[in-house]
Amino acid sequence: MADHEVLYQAIVTALIVGLSSSIIFRLWKWYRIFRLLPPGPWGWPFIGYLPKLKTNRHLVLTELRKTYGDVYCLKIGVHRAVVLNGLETVRHALVQLGENFAGRPSFHTFQFIENGKSMAFCDVGPRWKVRRTIALNGLHAFLKDKVHPVEIAMTEEAIYLVETFLGNSGKPFNPENSVYLSLGSITFGLCFSDHTLGRSDAEYLKLIKSVRDFTQNVAACNLVDILPWLRYLWKDKLKSFIEVNNTLQSILSRQEREHLATFEEGHVRDILDSFIKTCREMNEEIKQEVQLKDEHITNIAADLLRAGTVTVSVTLTWALLYMIMDPKIQERLQNEVDDVIGPARNPRLDDMGSLPYTEAFILETLRKSSIAPLSLPHATTKDTTLYGYHIPRGTWVIPNLFSISHDEKFWTDPHVFRPERFLTPENTVDETLAKSFLPFSAGKRRCLGELQARWELFLFVATVVQRCHFEKVPGEKYDLAPEFGLVLHPKHFNIIAKSR
Repeated sequence: MADHEVLYQAIVTALIVGLSSSIIFRLWKWYRIFRLLPPGPWGWPFIGYLPKLKTNRHLVLTELRKTYGDVYCLKIGVHRAVVLNGLETVRHALVQLGENFAGRPSFHTFQFIENGKSMAFCDVGPRWKVRRTIALNGLHAFLKDKVHPVEIAMTEEAIYLVETFLGNSGKPFNPENSVYLSLGSITFGLCFSDHTLGRSDAEYLKLIKSVRDFTQNVAACNLVDILPWLRYLWKDKLKSFIEVNNTLQSILSRQEREHLATFEEGHVRDILDSFIKTCREMNEEIKQEVQLKDEHITNIAADLLRAGTVTVSVTLTWALLYMIMDPKIQERLQNEVDDVIGPARNPRLDDMGSLPYTEAFILETLRKSSIAPLSLPHATTKDTTLYGYHIPRGTWVIPNLFSISHDEKFWTDPHVFRPERFLTPENTVDETLAKSFLPFSAGKRRCLGELQARWELFLFVATVVQRCHFEKVPGEKYDLAPEFGLVLHPKHFNIIAKSR
């Protein structure tokens, strides 16, 4: 009996010592990690700092920078997030340490975007890297080889938009929908060369509606990703989000099937063809190693369609609003286009270097509107160190791009719309200043369609000011404060368009 008691006591003692050691080790490990984390504000249990991030998160996070510096940490729901502020910090993390900061959080909603195969929303890995290479090479090859037809297509669409504006016969109208339809048409045409869908076609209108609804639904479902238990309470919102994605996917699946069935070597019709060509020229062993399928390539075009339509449409809508808010800016744009191009011919991409004020206006529109103020969230792919702070693997990372474009230490009067800030005394674009903010993000998650977007913005702005004059609607109040969502878009407004 005594031996049994001794054995029992030994077992209990061993268990207690083992459990205590485990607890102490875990506490020590937690303390070691915690004390090396960036500083930051305390939040509420289970919800963290979430209540203060309900709206205008970019402003809240930028204000916290004044207290905690360029790198700080906070809890969003139960998840730890590191916020990056300022040009130097964001570039250092996303470019110099790009491999470590290129991940994506495992959001519940991301699995419904293109059936979880979206390159923009999925996490990094060997297959993602191969897809990224195909996307970069394929898009570069297409824009390089097809620059003239791409320019013609963009110009024709810009002229059509002008005709739509002038078709209102001097009566007030909201330009937002027309801009969306035009930019959607050009992006859809470049990606899929399908011009069978007219602007009044039910399928095309359904496509554009699904693209617009996507941005609203992503913002609405954001809480489900932060507080996972909400997925059981917000079933209607999730259902709506899934339906929007399914609608878009069904239309794009038809394009996928048709392109794969009709693709011809040596005859690249559009961006999707260029992706398919680039993929088929890639080493077969590499593709087999990452189990690359055709749908992983065709879905890249879907990412371009969604991002290209939304971002350029919203930016161009902001540009129209800024024009009517300051007639002197609009007049200077018109005078420059008149002097360099005149009324007889259409603007061309070759004119970009000859229209510095137009370029400065576009840069200032990108800077001031900051339509993607926080970018999509990143995640660390491994334990990493940034400026002496330890950031564990899987930590959410929020690049605060707004803190760059509105940095009071860098920009004079950052909240004022002033295009001439981007001009040198010699009346040329200040290239150093133009690279001092990141409207298309940076690093391995940098926007694929940046060059296409810059071309579209230039040709549309130059064409619009060449042919139109815009005015405010008498008696209407205008508000430059944005509506917060996945992107910052202007509040609804009306304008009057007159022919020049």
